[in-house]
Amino acid sequence: MIKQTRCRLFLIAGFFLMGSVLFGSISVSPSIFELKIPPGKTFTDSIRVVNVTEVTTDIVVYLSDFGLSENGKIRFYDAGTAQYSLKDYVRINPTSFTLEPGEEKWVRFSLKMPAGQVGESQGILFFQTVPRKVKSPAGRQVLVAARIGSTIYAAMKPTINASADIINVLIRQTGDDRILEYAAIVHNTGNVHIRPKGKLVLQDSAGTKTSIPNINEKNSSILRDSVRLYEGTLQGNFPEGIYRASLELDFGSEAREVEKAVRLAGARRILNFQVSYEPATDEKKPSFVRFSFQPGGMEEALRHPQSVFRIRNLYSEVVLKEPLEQCLKKTNASVKKESAGYECAFEKKLDPGVYIAEILLFDADDAGDLDSKPVTTFQKLEVSE
Repeated sequence: MIKQTRCRLFLIAGFFLMGSVLFGSISVSPSIFELKIPPGKTFTDSIRVVNVTEVTTDIVVYLSDFGLSENGKIRFYDAGTAQYSLKDYVRINPTSFTLEPGEEKWVRFSLKMPAGQVGESQGILFFQTVPRKVKSPAGRQVLVAARIGSTIYAAMKPTINASADIINVLIRQTGDDRILEYAAIVHNTGNVHIRPKGKLVLQDSAGTKTSIPNINEKNSSILRDSVRLYEGTLQGNFPEGIYRASLELDFGSEAREVEKAVRLAGARRILNFQVSYEPATDEKKPSFVRFSFQPGGMEEALRHPQSVFRIRNLYSEVVLKEPLEQCLKKTNASVKKESAGYECAFEKKLDPGVYIAEILLFDADDAGDLDSKPVTTFQKLEVSE
């Protein structure tokens, strides 16, 4: 049986003319198809397009590839560009038409996956308005086209494999004792998209728990072979101590759980941690990672041999690791005096992508279990193309 999910989506766009504004809009439904297609079978369905305006509207239909960034932002590409494109498998009829005010039309599409296809491919069928030129008293016009899409996920039976791993869970203190910030990194290791539901729980030594019931409230997708970064806040009472952070992830067919110990250091936290990337402007000048922070009463920890600044990609691979003691040698005295903090830069070229920058401070004066747990903080670092 071929399964699909239907919902309805509206988009309003305007055609802007000198001296007047005409608003035009179309509706398209369903806005998403999630298909599981048996080998050798052709899936056929229709998409309903309605002109809900009082303006005659010309529409063209075409396929586009898309991807999702590590932050969940959608990116569009020409059909056939992405690795798992539907370009060669989809047929559309008609590809252009005109709708009178209030008129509707059903656009048919067929989809047949080739023999040997494994897992899922995806694309978006876009319905784009084509603005018409009209007579304008001023003789000048600005015409705006709008487009709305219907997303298609198509997986070949019986090669479907839905699986995922939790790469890391990070917790940091903020300037407010009642608020913590978290980042959870999830890797889709299967060959179809997933929409994970995850619960993050932070438990202190007395057993008191603070939780986030769903880190993916918007039910957004992680595409196959992709990594996703989820961010958010925890609110509660967080005195100094060792906590257990636990993330439970359910993505339909399986569940995953990861736990790690987290040290919260009370007032002796790392403050005002900021990170930036400065790419080289020419071949003769190197690229730099720059950061600044206040150690929050832990200045001596900067000299600990294990206290480091490091950057990891979202697969948790270390791409830069430097002792924080180097910052003591490079810090400008006037900056340190005025801000009670440190500024430092290390030469490093980073590829485009999302990274996690961290500071780890080891304090020899702590006793008991705190000895082996550094005070940590993190920042997301995005490097654009």
